[in-house]
Amino acid sequence: MPIQQVRGLAVVFGPRYEGVPARNLFPNSDNGFRRAGFAVSAGPGLQYGRGSNILSASVFKAVHRDRTTSVPDEVYGAHGDAAFAQYVWLASYTHRF
Repeated sequence: MPIQQVRGLAVVFGPRYEGVPARNLFPNSDNGFRRAGFAVSAGPGLQYGRGSNILSASVFKAVHRDRTTSVPDEVYGAHGDAAFAQYVWLASYTHRF
């Protein structure tokens, strides 16, 4: 949503989905160790654009976390640990050539 008082400035809000899969895309080598799981986050941010440049910053708060069972967990009958961030702070700068 643009902020009318400042040209090029906008407030944004959106979801973020990130994680590590338990299995590889090509299943010939799934035996490696990894802390599989995913998190869904949501949060606000600001975006400022001027000319060919865009500067953005957002803060996301985790709303759902899921520690999935990895391949070694299945083999050994365990369910290992995982670490998820409570907040994700992101900033980016983009220049269009």
